[in-house]
Amino acid sequence: MLLSWFGRVFDRSQSIRAFARRGIDARDRPSHQAVCSVFMAEASVCRAHWRWYPEFVFENIAARLSRQLRQADRPTLIGFGGIYAKIGLTADHVAVAVGVTPQRILLLDPLGRPPSRNVPWNVSIERETCTDQTLVARGSFYDVAKQEPVGLLIWRRGAEQTH
Repeated sequence: MLLSWFGRVFDRSQSIRAFARRGIDARDRPSHQAVCSVFMAEASVCRAHWRWYPEFVFENIAARLSRQLRQADRPTLIGFGGIYAKIGLTADHVAVAVGVTPQRILLLDPLGRPPSRNVPWNVSIERETCTDQTLVARGSFYDVAKQEPVGLLIWRRGAEQTH
């Protein structure tokens, strides 16, 4: 999904091949570093790394994410703990972060429904809380675990890609 913002449209089989070219079986859960490696190669990005935060403090994550989106002028990835309340499961999840407002972080999430017409996002992490331990994820079946680590893919375009 992120690569589509770089003009690269991948279906599932093309994504699997992109990982396989780096010796990674994408059908197994690829590491965050593997995702970073594929992103750098396929998007022709010169530098990229995951920056991790010990918990999801909305104001801090939103500020850092907003700075990344402004500097790169394109979306990035965010990794966080999703809580699937119906089955009592917390799992790592990664989505494309496309925007930030004072009250929400806007995501293009592969687990969400297709976005509405004329908006590039389908899930929003809301500043409001469900409980002391979760944030609302509108448009999705999960909530966000505030006590779990949060990762942002921090990257810079190469000189040939700047405008």
